[in-house]
Amino acid sequence: MAVLEVFKVWKPAVSGDKGGHRSEIFTSTKQSTPNTKSRSPRQPVNGTHAVEEYLGPTRTIAHRGTEVFVVVDNEIRWSDLALLKDDWESTRRQKNEGSDSEAEQGQQYRVLKASVGEQIRQLSISPNGQFLAIATSHTVHVAILPASSAFEQDTGSPIKTKTHTLGPTTHVLSQSPVVSILWHPCGVNGTCLVTVTAEAVVRLWELNRSNRWSFDSPSLAIDLTKLENAASQADDVTPKRMGDNRGFSADVAGMEIVSACFGGSGSPEESSWSSLTLWLVTNEGDVYALCPLLPSKWQPNATQIPSLSANATAKKASGLEDEPMIEQEKRMQTDQYKWLSEIDKQTPFLIARDDNVAVNDAIYKRPERPGPLPRLQGPFTMAAGSLVDFLDVSDICVIPPKLDADELMLGEDDDSELGLQEESNGLSATIVCLLTTDGRVYTFVDLDEIEGQWLPSKPPKNTTPTPDSHEFILIEALDTLETESSSIDEWPTFTRDPFSRYSLFTTHSQGIYFFSFSPWINRLEEELQSSSTAGTEFRLKVLMESTGILRERILDFNNHQDHNTGSATACIVLEDSDLGYFLLTSTANNTQPQAASLDIPTSSLLNSNEPHIKSEPTEDNPSLLLTQTNTLPH
Repeated sequence: MAVLEVFKVWKPAVSGDKGGHRSEIFTSTKQSTPNTKSRSPRQPVNGTHAVEEYLGPTRTIAHRGTEVFVVVDNEIRWSDLALLKDDWESTRRQKNEGSDSEAEQGQQYRVLKASVGEQIRQLSISPNGQFLAIATSHTVHVAILPASSAFEQDTGSPIKTKTHTLGPTTHVLSQSPVVSILWHPCGVNGTCLVTVTAEAVVRLWELNRSNRWSFDSPSLAIDLTKLENAASQADDVTPKRMGDNRGFSADVAGMEIVSACFGGSGSPEESSWSSLTLWLVTNEGDVYALCPLLPSKWQPNATQIPSLSANATAKKASGLEDEPMIEQEKRMQTDQYKWLSEIDKQTPFLIARDDNVAVNDAIYKRPERPGPLPRLQGPFTMAAGSLVDFLDVSDICVIPPKLDADELMLGEDDDSELGLQEESNGLSATIVCLLTTDGRVYTFVDLDEIEGQWLPSKPPKNTTPTPDSHEFILIEALDTLETESSSIDEWPTFTRDPFSRYSLFTTHSQGIYFFSFSPWINRLEEELQSSSTAGTEFRLKVLMESTGILRERILDFNNHQDHNTGSATACIVLEDSDLGYFLLTSTANNTQPQAASLDIPTSSLLNSNEPHIKSEPTEDNPSLLLTQTNTLPH
């Protein structure tokens, strides 16, 4: 991937409380202090005392189209990236022309006044652009975002917005830290928020601007430590409430969640179970999955229900002919058939938005049978030997399998109504990526897709647990961080690529890396679809040893004086007609931004294992980075 340009998007000036020129959006009004902390152990997850040092993800840049929201001095600032880029280009043009006058300042950035008392650690904008989820180390808040036109008014005054405290007696300082805030891919009109705490508690919040009580209590709350030991839907898996005895628990100590993600984005091109699956990873690298995790009302894509129905029907038919199955597999197929049958009997309905415009897509209710509680699947086996016996994990990213269009369209002539591509390339297996605190990226492949499993309605006669048969195959482990010079509070993060689900970015205090799995997914898919099973294991081993993951450094922070003052903010990546393929991040508590304009990768580039030619920096652009791609040894 080529980095076309690297931009500075701020000016070294002090802005006032009411906002300043948009290029000063990252300028701090506070005097910086040297960072003298030493690396400390992880935060306690039992919430028994306040946390003095934060050790977790920093996602304090979010975007709505080209609008960008950033946290500086614990205030949320707004501007437009397209206008920021125009300012930068105008300033550079005047400099090249020898002009001493500054470019016209134009519109100011705006400050969003939200009622948040603690230090903001994460921002996440809802898919419909109406809500801004704000997370501190322990609390979660949801701000109602004004329309873009309200920010564009050039008044310079702060914008006050209504802010709800999510779970005012749930996410509090005395409780467990918040590790992930996620918008459910199947939430109605993008209004379902999922919060995950370090103490392994998952909550679903179905937000409604007209109902403030929807911000007070979750529609579904699951304590995974209880769910792991639950025998039926009747068992109590609700989390402890504030004030309950929170003594030491071996289950809690062994399941400290550090990150979570959904297995899909809700695209009609991906496997139908993917967007219904919540993946979770512990600090030691144990991976779990909840499927299906659904709100009480959900919004499937065009292929989701037809694909699930076709799969369940095919399984039921094959089960009558095949040899007897183990009890757990038989129950899973029966439950899936009941679940899909109830969905097929529903008459979908439309829900009006706040502007009284009906949502075009069909809305379904969560089936009552087998029940709302999915079975906790995992921890999964990792076929990598001692290499991954213990992983100090910071983040997880899951790439879903492609949709089995042949099974879906069996007996049909036209798939245009479902919006499918004529030719769908991709992998019919799941890719699971784990990122460790020392910057190593582990890439696994799960050949067996995660499917819906539920707790039984009543305890089974045979209570002996059956281990999960899923085994993750290690493809490659790549380093991106020089640990001897890493930040004292290092917490690397993943960012998905808007151009391809088979590539992603990693951010840490030393820079940003781009990873692409395209060089080997098509070859692996050919092996998986091969009719010959003889020597399959050997061929897969040869494939994994001969084909590497494309890894490329996009930005290098080591040349910056203050790069080691904290882990960098997780980058955002977007594609826009004005911005192009654009990346933005920031270091030093969001006061030193870095932005890069990237070259759109071509299919021939992604399928090539040839290294890129390294480009020398120029006088006009000394930060330009085009690094050679190489694969580190396992």
